[in-house]
Amino acid sequence: GHCDRAVVLGTARNTVDDATRRRSERLLVRGVATAGGGEQAEGDDESKRSAERGLPLFVEKPLAADLATAEEVAAVVAASGVATGTGYHWRQLDTVAEAAKLLAGRTPGLVVARWFDKVPPPAWWARKDGSGGQVVEQATHLIDLARFLVGEVATVTALGTSCGLTRPGGDVDEATAAVLAFADGAVGTLTATCLFDR
Repeated sequence: GHCDRAVVLGTARNTVDDATRRRSERLLVRGVATAGGGEQAEGDDESKRSAERGLPLFVEKPLAADLATAEEVAAVVAASGVATGTGYHWRQLDTVAEAAKLLAGRTPGLVVARWFDKVPPPAWWARKDGSGGQVVEQATHLIDLARFLVGEVATVTALGTSCGLTRPGGDVDEATAAVLAFADGAVGTLTATCLFDR
């Protein structure tokens, strides 16, 4: 198939060094565990090495658990000029294609996005250094769709809070609210909570 010349980082513990040494792979596929404990940093380094060596890169979201690391990886990728992609699979839904058709030539005035869920089972998810929090790990899909359908967000005002209910050792925001101003003039809200099962 199309992916027979790709190297997949993860359980096989392949590295960019392995791929470039063999000189056979044409694409790096990075499935991000966002599990903290060094695995995320290791993956970030592999993404940078891939770009520096000219190996195109497909990364599962999120690119990184924190903004500084994401910006660092993005700068290396931008400077390299390699082709990249990110795993925002909702863009492929037929309902999204229909929404894009309905919005063609129109400027929405209001965007409302919400992700109300429970805390996922993995222990790393409740830690900022593991998942980045619910907006980074889950609601990022909503942000991607808003950007895809409406356009870029120009300004954001956001607040988050934690009630200490996530689990022992958890430090992610358990509820988040944001007001978005889009470059085309639309306004929007994004709300998220992981306390839906409480």
